[in-house]
Amino acid sequence: MKVFAIGFNRCGTQSLFKFFANNGFKALHCRGSSKIVDNHINSKPLLQGYEDYTFFSDIDFLSRHFELFAVQYPEAKFIYNYREVEGWIRSRKKLWTANNWVIDEPYWRAEWKYHHTMLKEYFCGGREKRLLEFDIEKAQGESIAKFLPELAITKMHFPKVDWL
Repeated sequence: MKVFAIGFNRCGTQSLFKFFANNGFKALHCRGSSKIVDNHINSKPLLQGYEDYTFFSDIDFLSRHFELFAVQYPEAKFIYNYREVEGWIRSRKKLWTANNWVIDEPYWRAEWKYHHTMLKEYFCGGREKRLLEFDIEKAQGESIAKFLPELAITKMHFPKVDWL
């Protein structure tokens, strides 16, 4: 089974990565995006080369094109990791400032709203059972375990990881 985190960076992606790794699952965080894009360009399975991985997080191509993954991996489940938009922007500004990257709050707000709307529209009807909406400020490991009973998750502690 494949599990994809499809929220933005600064929304608990490292915490989710650590949660899955602590439960013994091979997880990919923030790396591998270029290989996945190359697979897509070359009409290969998106996750070719990652067959033994269970969890994927903080991969921009995945977050932006989750529909491709949903179609190609019909048994996969998705975690929409999010936080309220103001907290996300504060956290993102911290990272962008530390790296001297250009901050564009109006674009970020529009991006957040668009992504949220697209997720809600895609994961409706029979698809809603494939999506867990996971508010990183409130949700805990038990909600992930309940959403993914087939993985038999036993370590419920949801770590709070923030490297900046």
